[in-house]
Amino acid sequence: MSDEEILHKIKAVLIDTLRTGEKEITPSTRFVEDLGADSVDRMALLMALEDAFAFSIDDTTAAGLASVGDVLAFVKQVSAK
Repeated sequence: MSDEEILHKIKAVLIDTLRTGEKEITPSTRFVEDLGADSVDRMALLMALEDAFAFSIDDTTAAGLASVGDVLAFVKQVSAK
């Protein structure tokens, strides 16, 4: 899966889960600071990402996923295995 395909999938999850617009989403977009996600939103986002990419995200990793770019890098790393 290419970076563009992964980013498109991440955007789709964000739009659906956080009810945000596509224009607001870039690799540097931060979930809390830029999109106003609270802890419940972040949990819903993590579950939606797990479903979309068919893998689980442990708590330690989840704590480090603060931006779209973080998720993109994580998905690329997991997909490479």
